[in-house]
Amino acid sequence: MEYTNNIIHEEHKQEFFVANGVRNDSFIKESNGKIGVLSFLFSIFYPIGYFYKQWKAIKKNNEEYKNISPFWRGLFYPFYAFQFTKILDNLLSVKKNIDFSNAKNEEEKKQLENEYAIFNKFYSNSYIIAIVPLVVIGLIFVNIFTDIIPDSASLRSGINIGIWISISMTLRNLQQAINKFLPQEHPKGKLTFSDFLGFLILIIFLISMLFIFPLFNDPWIEIKGNTLKNTDAKYSITFPFENKKIIRANIGHYCQNNPENKSKDFAICAILIDEFYITIERDSLAKELEKSFHVKFTPYKTALYNDNLGYCFTADLQEPVKLYTCIMQFKDSPKKGIMIHQNFKDNKENPFEDLEKIMNSYQKI
Repeated sequence: MEYTNNIIHEEHKQEFFVANGVRNDSFIKESNGKIGVLSFLFSIFYPIGYFYKQWKAIKKNNEEYKNISPFWRGLFYPFYAFQFTKILDNLLSVKKNIDFSNAKNEEEKKQLENEYAIFNKFYSNSYIIAIVPLVVIGLIFVNIFTDIIPDSASLRSGINIGIWISISMTLRNLQQAINKFLPQEHPKGKLTFSDFLGFLILIIFLISMLFIFPLFNDPWIEIKGNTLKNTDAKYSITFPFENKKIIRANIGHYCQNNPENKSKDFAICAILIDEFYITIERDSLAKELEKSFHVKFTPYKTALYNDNLGYCFTADLQEPVKLYTCIMQFKDSPKKGIMIHQNFKDNKENPFEDLEKIMNSYQKI
């Protein structure tokens, strides 16, 4: 590691040194209170402004970083967090060497060893600040396209609190490391526009989502209670369990939890079919289903449901669970239809009862 001898200005008791091309005074000093409040207000967006300011100070004071873009390094801070930590580690190592060289006896050296051990263990690790936003974004999309995350206010509050604590504590730890090697008389950072950069990005993100999220929704679907209306194909279907809401599993895929079993694996689901690409014939459908699910489908029943032709099949998934599936083709719109499926254990007396209720509920609107 390359570093300069420390230079001490007695009038201010300032120490300046360089580690791998970065001066130790090339950072902004922040208070724990400020970090806590702003990270609480802006969540995963606050570090954008925090890292933007730190990278901006690094660029200003170090020739080797003159060509970096603080804005992009702030905006994509998860991908630069490890590099930032490496810079802190280098500076802390130099600061440690300086402190040890100034230690007067073995007792002081032992105290310094314990002190820097704490820094190495807690203060200079940025993996959380890198992982948290990626996990949050993943949770957002998982929640949009699946029903993995329960619709629970307490759970969501817990997740939000966990995110705030993770970001606040990680930034605090990084700042503690920075404060350790900053010169003693280094001024504290003032509240500037940079602190609210994350808030600006948050607003832009929310506005963008207003336009992007609808692209992943079916604009012709209306859901009220347990009834689903397709205003494009002009029909409605009703799920069998009263006073239970329909849950969107993913695009064109809607489910309702079965109150007989709290496991989501046993929900009843309907997949909207906008275009039949195969001949509507029982054996052909069975073959297509086998390709999709990689299990053997056995025809069970063929019947009319409100004048619409429906085929039902059974399939063994994993003992003792069976998959029960029905596909119904709409008489008035032959290329449109629905596929309904539900899992049950072998001892279910009438496994197709709920599926047939949905097909019999079909109405033109």
